[in-house]
Amino acid sequence: MAHYDELIRFESRILEQMRALAGTLTAEARDAVEESNLAPLRALIDELRRRRDSWAEQLEPDRS
Repeated sequence: MAHYDELIRFESRILEQMRALAGTLTAEARDAVEESNLAPLRALIDELRRRRDSWAEQLEPDRS
């Protein structure tokens, strides 16, 4: 799980940097960056969170 946490932090930093840079672009260029870079990166971060959470559930002691 620590591996996923680190990946999430890393990808989130990249996302924030890309957002900041995109803010300096024209509206058309921002839209292109959103579609080609930001949206897929957000999807990757969401997938990493799902995987981390799935592992956390599997590793939790049985509460029955």
